[in-house]
Amino acid sequence: MPADLSHEDVVRADLDPGGPAKRPRVESDSWTLCFPTSSALSSVVHAVSQLASRVFIHIEDDCIRTQAVDSSKSCMVTARVSCDVSGSAAEGVCLDAVTLLRALRSVGATQSVQLCKDGDTVGVIAVDDLTFACNMRWELPALVDDGFSVQLDSLEYDGEWVYDTVTLKHDLRRCKEMDGDGVMELQLMRGEKNISCVQITAEGDRGSVVVQHLSRTTDDGEEQCETPLDTAPKIDDMAIVFSQRYSMHSLMAFLKCVELPTVKLLVGNGQPLMLETALAAADSKMTFVQGPQM
Repeated sequence: MPADLSHEDVVRADLDPGGPAKRPRVESDSWTLCFPTSSALSSVVHAVSQLASRVFIHIEDDCIRTQAVDSSKSCMVTARVSCDVSGSAAEGVCLDAVTLLRALRSVGATQSVQLCKDGDTVGVIAVDDLTFACNMRWELPALVDDGFSVQLDSLEYDGEWVYDTVTLKHDLRRCKEMDGDGVMELQLMRGEKNISCVQITAEGDRGSVVVQHLSRTTDDGEEQCETPLDTAPKIDDMAIVFSQRYSMHSLMAFLKCVELPTVKLLVGNGQPLMLETALAAADSKMTFVQGPQM
């Protein structure tokens, strides 16, 4: 599938007999998934609910995986959450995303959460970490999954930038306040002595705004974002290695689901913008992909 996640290509993948096959409803089986807290799973389900009404939970030996695609917005979310898996887990299960999110948000900070399937229903159980007593239980019907999976081609990116989550939210909010068409231009520039600059620009009825951040390249090759600059010394002398326009709406919605203080931006000319963030659970992460605005 092309990297820009165009509407036509997503629809074609759904209709083409040679494309990704739709997942059938899982036959009756019995399994239990145990999560130390609801935080990571809640963040993932929240992100999925921004793009789809249902969440398909694919079960592996030590984790779950899920994916949601919105072809009309040219974006997608993928995630991996570690958990303890027991029982005869089949391919997975499909649940209503909003209902599952409401249940997970009711789980307390000192409670773990279990997903238990037996027959055609899935129990969402909040367990107290001290007494191991079941405090709350929801029964959700297993649904027929009528979606499709998307596999992106191998992508080559020109740069990476580690962005403070709160700073990125503020930067996008400044751009949105210009009352434009919800589109921002993202640029990455590089200069001498490993100095880099990321720049976000937006124009609208209220005027225009330019937000710039300077950094030095870290030892592992990532860009560490710093505070916005009042002045931009030598930025005009920097070489532009990446420049692309993106819609801000889905990006801002995704950032509301990010629980950790930083996100990694992967940028490349003609490539979709990719945001990666770790989750509270060990060995777990969530990725957001936004196609470029043409």
